[in-house]
Amino acid sequence: MNAATAGTTVLVEPGFYASPVDISKTATADAPITISSVVKDQADIEIDTGPAITVSNAAYVTLEGFDVSATSGQTVVIDNSSHVTMDGVQDILGNTDPHPVVEITGTSTYATISRSRFSTEGHSAAIQIDSGSAHDTVTTNVFDGLSGGIVVNGATDAVIASNSLYYVCNQAITLHGASTGASIENNAIYMVEEPATYNSCLTSTDPQTDIEVDADATSGTTVDYNVLESNADLYTWAGASYSSATDLNRVTGQAAHDINTDFQLGIDYGPTGDSSPLVDSADANAPGELSTDYAGAARVDDPNAANTGTGAGYYDRGAVEYQDPLAVAVALDSQTGTAPATFTATESVATAGWSPVSKWTIDFGDGSAKQGTTSPSVISHTYTKSGSFTVTVTGTDSYGTASATTRVSMLASGAYHPLSPRRVLDTRKGTGTNGVISPLQPGGTQAVTIEGADSIPASGVTAVAVNITVTNAKADGYITAYADATGRPATSNLNFTAGQTVPNMAIVPVGADGKIALYNGSGGTADLIADVAGYYGQGSGSGAGALGSGAVRILDTRNGTGTAKAPITAGGTLSFGSDWFTGVSAVVLNVTITNPKASGYLTAYPGATTRPTASNLNFGVGQAIANMVVVPVGADGKIDFYNGSGGTTDLVADIVAEFTTFGGAGYVPITPTRMLDTRKGIGAPAAAVAPNGTVNLKTIGVAPLPATDVGAIAANVTVTQPTSGGYITVYPNYLTTPPGTSTLNFTAGKTVPNLTVSALEYNGIKLFNGSAGTSQLIVDVFGYYDDGVPPAN
Repeated sequence: MNAATAGTTVLVEPGFYASPVDISKTATADAPITISSVVKDQADIEIDTGPAITVSNAAYVTLEGFDVSATSGQTVVIDNSSHVTMDGVQDILGNTDPHPVVEITGTSTYATISRSRFSTEGHSAAIQIDSGSAHDTVTTNVFDGLSGGIVVNGATDAVIASNSLYYVCNQAITLHGASTGASIENNAIYMVEEPATYNSCLTSTDPQTDIEVDADATSGTTVDYNVLESNADLYTWAGASYSSATDLNRVTGQAAHDINTDFQLGIDYGPTGDSSPLVDSADANAPGELSTDYAGAARVDDPNAANTGTGAGYYDRGAVEYQDPLAVAVALDSQTGTAPATFTATESVATAGWSPVSKWTIDFGDGSAKQGTTSPSVISHTYTKSGSFTVTVTGTDSYGTASATTRVSMLASGAYHPLSPRRVLDTRKGTGTNGVISPLQPGGTQAVTIEGADSIPASGVTAVAVNITVTNAKADGYITAYADATGRPATSNLNFTAGQTVPNMAIVPVGADGKIALYNGSGGTADLIADVAGYYGQGSGSGAGALGSGAVRILDTRNGTGTAKAPITAGGTLSFGSDWFTGVSAVVLNVTITNPKASGYLTAYPGATTRPTASNLNFGVGQAIANMVVVPVGADGKIDFYNGSGGTTDLVADIVAEFTTFGGAGYVPITPTRMLDTRKGIGAPAAAVAPNGTVNLKTIGVAPLPATDVGAIAANVTVTQPTSGGYITVYPNYLTTPPGTSTLNFTAGKTVPNLTVSALEYNGIKLFNGSAGTSQLIVDVFGYYDDGVPPAN
């Protein structure tokens, strides 16, 4: 910095600087030297032993915008220098040291400390001006650390103006010795503490007081237009204490316009409203007054407060000028989508200003032209590219502007659009088959229209979340779901035996013709039912967030987890809410029916809505069966579970993932691919999984999954040939032990599938065989959730 010459400005990049700074440069009033942080408060000078900054034998040097601190000793020393300004500097390191934080010493003159913040503890003074100095100014600063305040030790003609002393120790402002000719005006003093209350405060022999002026300092000194609200004696003048401005004025003529009352100081160190005595009551002609406040805001005239000050009449006392309180807000119908996606924004006044808003402007943050209106209205905008964008609404009234922002996340992959379950196929009734009532033939394929069905858009759908149920099966077999008009993959979505009713959730790619295909892989006919829970694709929607720690059990009626310890009654509905549902649009749950006393079905649907004609899983007496469900959260923050049976049943629910309208990840469908089959040595050795054994399956980078940008997978897990009953748990492979949840339940000899969504860490997932016997495991992957919103492009 000493390389700087008169008339130059040195810009310091953001970062941490661990070496002390010494400045000894001489400039002139017409050609000063300015040393400035490029970004305010982001160039940090931090050292162990102070001073962190020493300015000696210098003239006309300005330091601005730095964070400065020392673990011990002083932070800044200005020695034998003139016209040195320290503006917008802050020291917030909570160290304890008897030295002052900033010391002006030697024969320094016309030094100025302005618009700075002092939050350090345990110092004798935040700012100390020593004997030999003269004409120094401390103005428009904030003091909120438990150190001494402003101390002048025999320096003449000091100016102390418009400071906000929020918390200080022992004395807020002190003139010791022959500190004559001082001006103490427009300061706001809130609280003066003592060592007995706070051990950070150093012991002092001086009385606890707001403003102390020694007898030798009274000559030519002015105290006026201050507001004092502390718990100490308010004034000590020439050794005598005074508890009010009235008492002091009666004896000395000082403090004629001081106010001793609650001045309604806010968390930003400024007035909280029009009624604060700080507002429009300062002496604008006082020495040291600045045209802008601590934050750089201009002085403004509050139309709701009388102008009781001098000069301009509307300056506020303290460091912060009360501004037009106008605050605005913007609400979007959604904050996540996949291009092209249209959003609507609505502007509103959050806090009324001093006059009505006459103009609104919305910037959607993607480089498109700003849109404007003269009154709050609904404004639409279509995003055509992926990225994260900031939406800014600005309201303008007669006194200025106020802005509010929110974010829009445009995913590079499909956003999720949750729906209340709706039936798109039922071969028993001719639904979705053009009225043809007929089971699916052995080896036959049924095309199911997705795009344009019900409220699903006619284009832009990439995948569908659909619950598939097989019933009235005449032979054992399986169902494969895939994109219509494409080759059938060597995978399965559910397995069944003759006469069995079996459901399973699937996330199925939608073909170019807007349809999915369902293949009957059995030697007999079977009826099929398909209930859509939502779809992935273009437009405003939701992003997914799989739980990185694995599934979490949030409901268990057997032991009272999340609800009362009682089964769901026959034909009854459990209305269930959870903290996990806060701020989300839909959730992915693995639900398990257990201990049913009669055969039936379960329907999960949004709370406070009409129960749909759909089912999520079917069960028999005494059967434990699981299925994954994707359910929108109702407007009441709940999900309803209906027991469609003639007997009671217990219900268990594990949350697997959640969808949010703010950010999250998009879904990318792939050609369904078998990545694990322990019967054939695919993805693991060709051997059954041992009792309580674990399979570590690598998925990231295994074709067709990419090697990067994969946050979670959607996969169908199937257990077959189990020699004993038990359960399977799927979880991220970084965990050393499985979470206390289950993905599917099975009995000996049964083949049971279930869909799962699992977060990925490192490179894949683990599957735990929670049984006393061996089991064969199969994993078919249908797609993945990416890592979230890409940078704007």
